[in-house]
Amino acid sequence: MSDWKTLDGIDIENIYAAIRNEVKKVDDGGGIVFAYIGTDGQNLGKKSTSFVQCVALHKFDENGIGKGGRVFFVRHLEKPYVNRKQRLLREAELSINLAQKLEPLFSELDIPFEVHADVNSVAGKNKQNKSFEVHDTIKGWIESMGWVCKTKPQAFVASIVADRHTRSIRSGKNHFRKQVNRRKGV
Repeated sequence: MSDWKTLDGIDIENIYAAIRNEVKKVDDGGGIVFAYIGTDGQNLGKKSTSFVQCVALHKFDENGIGKGGRVFFVRHLEKPYVNRKQRLLREAELSINLAQKLEPLFSELDIPFEVHADVNSVAGKNKQNKSFEVHDTIKGWIESMGWVCKTKPQAFVASIVADRHTRSIRSGKNHFRKQVNRRKGV
C-alpha cells in the first residue's frame, strides 16, 4: 500500500508503520484508539472516477475522553462508473479490501474498527437518498465479513472525510489543506 497521505499533505511510505506509530503514542500516554475505514467515489466528467480510501484513528484517554485523531487517505483513478449502483458497490469493495488488509494489524494492536459505507439508511426522493437502493446489499456484505458497518448519517469517514477529498480533485482545490493552513495561521 503506497501513496498514502495525512490530511496535512504528509506522504506516508508505510500505512502499517504509521498506524503503529499513532497507537504507540496513545499507549505511551495511556489510552485507546478506535479505527474507521471508508471510501468515496466521484465521477470526473466522462473520463474517470476518483476514489478516495480513508483510515481514521480516533484517540481516547484512559477516561474515554476524545483526544483527537489522525486520518490517512489514498486516492486513485479508475474507469468511469456511469451507473450509481456500480460505483457504490465499488466503493464498498474498496473499503472491504482495505479492511481485510488492515484487520490483522488492528487485531494485533487490539484496535476495534468499523467500516463506513456512503449509502443512505433512509429512502427518499432527493438525489442524495438514491443510494438507499443498495443500502441493504452493501450493509449486509460488510456485516457478513464480521465487521460493524455504519451508513449515513453515522458514516462520517465515507460521507464527509473521503467525500471532501474526491470533491477537491473535481474542483481542483484541496479544501482540507486550506483548513489546516488557516488553523496554523498560514
